[in-house]
Amino acid sequence: MTRIIGCCRFVWNRLLEYSSKSYERRKESHTAFDLNNFIAHILKPAFPWLSDAPAQTLQCVSSDLSSAFRAFFRWNAKYPRFKTKHRSRKGFRIPQKGKVDVDGDRIYVQGVGWVDAVIHSLRAGSVTSR
Repeated sequence: MTRIIGCCRFVWNRLLEYSSKSYERRKESHTAFDLNNFIAHILKPAFPWLSDAPAQTLQCVSSDLSSAFRAFFRWNAKYPRFKTKHRSRKGFRIPQKGKVDVDGDRIYVQGVGWVDAVIHSLRAGSVTSR
């Protein structure tokens, strides 16, 4: 899971750099679709180890960055910041339905396998890794 979190952080930082430079040079903004193409055609060929993370997880990163820029341009939020290993919140999303074993308090994470977790009964789908 640490590798997947690292891949997500790396992709976030590269996409933020790409988006910032595009806006500075050409006043051009990118949609999540554009950022997904950048991941698939530029980042993944240049950094083959990004295949360690599920593709949908990296697509969630581009969607999150796109949302962060939309909030910034609407004056609702600060400019998106680069993520660091120690300052950033460590986590990632997996948009597909995963296998959940409630009796054993564990979840199935694509690319990782079964992981012990604390499953909160207050909200459906709220899970914390142990």
